[in-house]
This record gives sequence, C-alpha cells and structure tokens, in this order.
Amino acid sequence: MWIVSDASNTIFGIYKSAAGTVAIEFFTHPSIVNPTCVEFDSSGTMHVVCNAGVLAFKRGSAGSWVPADASAFVGKPVGTVLRLSRSRSNLVPSEHDQPGWSNIPSEDLEVFGTEIPDCLGDLDGNGNVDGADLAVVLGAWGCAGGACTADLNADNIVDGADLAIVLGAWGEC
Repeated sequence: MWIVSDASNTIFGIYKSAAGTVAIEFFTHPSIVNPTCVEFDSSGTMHVVCNAGVLAFKRGSAGSWVPADASAFVGKPVGTVLRLSRSRSNLVPSEHDQPGWSNIPSEDLEVFGTEIPDCLGDLDGNGNVDGADLAVVLGAWGCAGGACTADLNADNIVDGADLAIVLGAWGEC
C-alpha cells in the first residue's frame, strides 16, 4: 500500500517484506511537491500526481526509485487523481494474461473486501444477467459473514436485496 499526502512531499510504502514482517519505505524526489495521488501500472512504474501533472518513477538497478520519462502519462495534465486500472471489459487475454503482465507475485496478493463484477449481477461473468446468476444467488441464499460471492450489495448476507439487484439488472450487460 502506498500513501501520499499533499501536506508532505514524501510518499510512504507499507508492505510485507520477504521475511513476512511489515516494512515501510519512504520516497522523496525534488520534483514531487504536494502529491495528491500515487498509482502503479502493470510494469511496476510508480505514477505520482502533483502540481496537476503526472510524474513517473521506476526501480533502478540499485533498488531505488528513479525518473521514468518513458511513461505515456508523464506530463499529461490531470486533476488531483490518476486511476490506472483494468477490467474484463478492456482486458485483451492474448496480451494481458502473459506471466510478465502482473508485477505482483500471486502468492503476495491479498483480497480485501468483496469483488464486484464489471456488470453488477453478472456473477458468472458471461456478459449477461440471467438464470445462471439467479441460480447463484438462490444457491447462496442466507450465506453470511463477508465471504459470499453472491452478496452483491456487500451487507454480509445474501438475501432479497441481492436478488433485487440481479432482477433489476436482468439482460445483457
């Protein structure tokens, strides 16, 4: 997790070290002034928004962060936030499912919260809200405790509210 504050020119990284303990990294650079956002792309490049523009940094050979001017986002005018993300709707499997695409090893990934599909109600990911999704909700009816895939409104129980979401979104996404 990386944290910025426009009250500080330092970017803070908090992560699990190779030894399994919590590690904290501090990063400053003269070009970073009053940062408002930090994001990482799939190659591990750090993008920092400050002064309504984007700066990019990559890990150098010594492990420290160095400017990465090759990013397509460098110098682009933005507001206070830059969001780099991907979803099923813009995923090109032949390009993005390659081993080098993800810069986070799968064993280091942790799931936080409830995964929400691109099309709320499309629980099987086929691009439609249909009988198969209804079956998932009905099959999970009463499931509680936060580990329920069919808990579409994230209230920690699969119930009529989730059924209403599926019925309300019925059809092609």
